[in-house]
Amino acid sequence: MYHMRKNRIGLALGLMLICLLLAGACTTTHEDKPLTPLADAGAAPSAAEPTEELTLQPTAEPEADPTADPTTEPTAEPLDVNAIAAPVFEAMQDKLIHEGYLLDMDGDGVEEIITRSGSCEADAELAVYVCEAGGARLVGTLSGSNSQVLAHVNGGMVVHYGHMGVEQVDLVTLENGALHTTTLIAQQEVAEYTESPDWTPLEPCA
Repeated sequence: MYHMRKNRIGLALGLMLICLLLAGACTTTHEDKPLTPLADAGAAPSAAEPTEELTLQPTAEPEADPTADPTTEPTAEPLDVNAIAAPVFEAMQDKLIHEGYLLDMDGDGVEEIITRSGSCEADAELAVYVCEAGGARLVGTLSGSNSQVLAHVNGGMVVHYGHMGVEQVDLVTLENGALHTTTLIAQQEVAEYTESPDWTPLEPCA
């Protein structure tokens, strides 16, 4: 009987010891890993982290050249007046009278082509051509009978006619692509024809 009580007491003590060990293990586990409290159902949700926005950088425009003049047009190739005049002069070589001249009649820096040609002095004719990129273009003609071609100091061509005592001096200018004639002298029974320091004889080119 005594031994049975002793065994029961020992068994009870063993059970109590096991319970104490288990309780200690549970306490240690909770202390090592604290529980995360549940979110309050009535609490406002935490604000979302702001999303970083990508800003597109505008494409840089090419910088304008401050020295460039936007109103300036491309410079045209200079005209080769001699090359343009060559076929014009060549075309009159079969005539008895064939004279060729170059004179800037309108002051634009480009010489005009002037020819005096004919089968004789009576039918000699003056012709004026302008030089263009495509060649020579005829502007107009006028009488060249018994005439000398000169350059006027103020611009334009002087046509000095003199025959059998009759004299006529015309100033021929080129304006807006057309010939304009102004008579400077017209007289008859002239003993000596007029000379002027304002008129310079042209040297023939052909």
